[in-house]
Amino acid sequence: MDELVDATIQFIERCERHVDQESLSKEFLETIKLFNFKYFLMGRLPSLGEEIDSHVLAVQWPQQWMTRYTKERYFWSDPVSTFAYKTNRPFTWAEARRAEPRTRIAQKIASEARAFGLRDGLVVPVSDAGSLSAAVSLASERPVRLDAAHRTALQLICYSGEAKMADLHDRDQLAVRHLSQREREVLRWIANGKTHWETSVILDVTEDTVKAHAMSARKKLGASTTPQAVARALSTRQLVL
Repeated sequence: MDELVDATIQFIERCERHVDQESLSKEFLETIKLFNFKYFLMGRLPSLGEEIDSHVLAVQWPQQWMTRYTKERYFWSDPVSTFAYKTNRPFTWAEARRAEPRTRIAQKIASEARAFGLRDGLVVPVSDAGSLSAAVSLASERPVRLDAAHRTALQLICYSGEAKMADLHDRDQLAVRHLSQREREVLRWIANGKTHWETSVILDVTEDTVKAHAMSARKKLGASTTPQAVARALSTRQLVL
C-alpha cells in the first residue's frame, strides 16, 4: 500500500518536468502498471456524431484494436464511452456495462476487446483547459478490483497525467498550426455570438470569405466544428475574448 502511495506522489511530482508527450506517456504507463493496468487512452470527449480519433491526446492500446475501434466507429456504441458522459466519478468498465443497455453491438465490442487483452478497466473523467470534458481509460487483462484508496490514487495520477499531456499536446499544436490574424478575428466574433453574415459585415468581407476562414481555422486546430475550434484556440492561447 505504501509503495503505491509513494509511486503516486512521485509521479505527480515528476509530471510537470516532462517536456514531451512521449516521455510522459512512458512514465504514465509504467506507473499504472503498478496497479495492474497494461494499456491506457487519454482523450477529450467528442461532441455527438464526432469520432474519437481526432480527440486522442495519448494512447497505448494494441494497434490492431485501436485501428478496428476507430474503423468500426465503436465509440458511440461502447457503454464504457457513453457512460463517461453521465458521471464525473471514476468507474470500471464492468460497472459501465452493467449500467448501460446490453445491446448486441456492446457485447460484440466487449468480446473483441477481450480478444486483444482488454478485459476490464477504469475510466477517470477529467476536464482540462481545452475541453469541457475529457477522460482517461485504463485497461487490464483481468477483472478490476480496487479499494477506495487505490481508486483515489489512480484518480490523482490520471488528473495530473491528463492535464500535463493536454498542455504538451496543445503546445505542439500551437507550434505548427498558427492561426492567421483574420482567422482569429473570425473566431472571436463567432465566439461572441455573431453569425457568419454578421461577422462579414463587421469585417467588411463577403460571407463566403468568413466561412472560408472559419474552415481554415478548424483544419489547423483539428476541430470538427467552429465552437470546438474556438475552445482549442482559447486553450492554446491563440484567441483571447
